[in-house]
Parts: sequence; structure tokens; C-alpha cells
Amino acid sequence: MSSTGKLKAIRKLILLKSQELAPTLGFSPNLFQIAAKETAVSPAIIGHIFPEGPVALVYHLMESWQEKLNEDAITNEVAKMSTKEKVYYFTKRRMEYIIPYKDVWKEAMTMGASPSNVFNTTKILWDTWDLILNLSSETPSLQYFAIPQHLLARAAYGRAYLFTEIYFLTDSPDFSHTWKFLEGQVDSLYQQKSAVNTLLDISQFTLNAQYRVLESFYPQPKFHNNPIVK
Repeated sequence: MSSTGKLKAIRKLILLKSQELAPTLGFSPNLFQIAAKETAVSPAIIGHIFPEGPVALVYHLMESWQEKLNEDAITNEVAKMSTKEKVYYFTKRRMEYIIPYKDVWKEAMTMGASPSNVFNTTKILWDTWDLILNLSSETPSLQYFAIPQHLLARAAYGRAYLFTEIYFLTDSPDFSHTWKFLEGQVDSLYQQKSAVNTLLDISQFTLNAQYRVLESFYPQPKFHNNPIVK
């Protein structure tokens, strides 16, 4: 195995161990060093392998959850659902993946919203939203992502998704209120002639006093007719 291949293998090993430790230790700066010690890897090389810091684990989790969504899509149960039911189902599943990390996920979101990370975080979020919309569509297609209506649908859905994720962080352990809140968010996307705030302009981010943790996820809102309803 080449030296590059060895470093990739070590990086994966550390990420997997850190994934186990994070629910207890959080996304602290020394998380990878602790994971290295527990996997017989020299902590001295952590800075070389993870120059981006612990946000690497956040991205690793978010990307692995995209793979899980694809796996969850291959069920008879999903095949029988309407598009609206699929949007609810896949969003709920995506939130459920966070449950083991719920007590420390605010750290992850804050880290992802920092100026140095927000571009990559936004890209992964968009990939996740595109995936959920694509899995929920009656005619999934990569070409669907290129049309203007999809860009508006992504923006409208993304707003509902982020509001639900924030609500999720403060909910009780059974998350019953979150699922009810999510149901309302999905319903609102399908209300005839309703209007929604969108997240089209990612260059201008504003603080929200109640949801400060996601300050960098929120651009100045624009107003559009609901793109979900044709």
C-alpha cells in the first residue's frame, strides 16, 4: 500500500473510532488524539491527517447518512408512499440518524456554521436536500437538479429542514413533538398558493436571536410562490 493509501486508511480508522467517542466526548479539538491513542495510532500525525480539525467528523457523519438514506429508500414500504409521505419519511429518518449525537450536535452545527467551514457545510446540506427531494420524486433523475423549479424546491425544503433540526435539538427524548412539527412543515410546503421564504442567496448571512447556532446557515430571505406545488 502506498503512503497515501496508508494515510487514507488511518484517517478512516480514526473517523470510525471518533464516531463512537463523539456522543460522550463531543466534537472537541482533542477528539482525534483520543481516538488515535485508542487505535494505536501516534497522536503526533493527527494534525497532518486532519488539517481541517474535528469538523472532518461532522462531514463524515453527514456524508455517511446520505448513504443510509439511499439504503432506506430500497424498501417496499417506501415504494407505496406518496411524494409528500416520502418527504416526511426521509426527513424523519435523517433526523433519527442524529439521535446518538443529539446532546453534542449543537457543537457540530456551530462548527459547520463557522466562516471557514460554511461553504463546505452548505454544499453537503444541499447534497442532502437534493437527495431527499430526488428520493421522494415520482421520477428521480439527476437532471431534475438542474431545473429552476428544483432550485426553489430545494430552498423551500431546506428552510423546513433546518427549522426541524433546530426544534429537534430541544425536544424530549421521544421526539414526538419534533415529528409533529415536521409534519406541519411538510404540510406547509404543499399548501396551495402559499408563499415561502427561501435560502437562495448564500452570500448574505444573518443572525437570528432564537436560533443563533445556525447563524451562518441563514441568508437574507427572499419571497417566492411555493415551488413544491405546481
